[in-house]
Amino acid sequence: FPVTIKNHFRLLRSTWPHVPVPIKEMRIEEKLKPNLEKQLKTIKQSYSKTPFFFEISSYIEEYYSDFSQPLVDKNTKFIKRMITNLNITCKIIYSSDLKITGKSTKLLVDLLCAIGADKYICGDGAGSYQNEQYFKEKNIQLEYNNFHHPVYNQANSISFIPGLSIIDAVANIGFKGAISLLKQ
Repeated sequence: FPVTIKNHFRLLRSTWPHVPVPIKEMRIEEKLKPNLEKQLKTIKQSYSKTPFFFEISSYIEEYYSDFSQPLVDKNTKFIKRMITNLNITCKIIYSSDLKITGKSTKLLVDLLCAIGADKYICGDGAGSYQNEQYFKEKNIQLEYNNFHHPVYNQANSISFIPGLSIIDAVANIGFKGAISLLKQ
């Protein structure tokens, strides 16, 4: 049966754009091109006059123009470009390569065990659904992030809107400014 996921990201002055994608195929279908063109136009309208949009615009254009790659490859390529520009060093591991099955907390903890993790940092809201006992049984420390969003100047907003995508941060303060925020 065809299962779909939605690729979500949030931008200033927009709703949550999403593109339904079959998980097994993980490609954006050509027939969705008008939707993507609309999303790209929204991004350009929202950010083209920001001080640093030029630093990220080519990455966005390329992402929205290439329909040949599977979605996972498009996303990974974009993520790798962002982490490189943000001076972040990390190893990307695909859960599908680990051949782990399961659901919910058990799947998560089994994935963590497979990569040798001894600590998991989760979002504040995870306490309502994480089974903390399973983490303890596997000797994995569960830590809540308690994230406080750093504030930066958003050119198109009267007051700061937290939780927007990396596109917003880079367009407004550039990669150097975003690197400074990450160090806080």
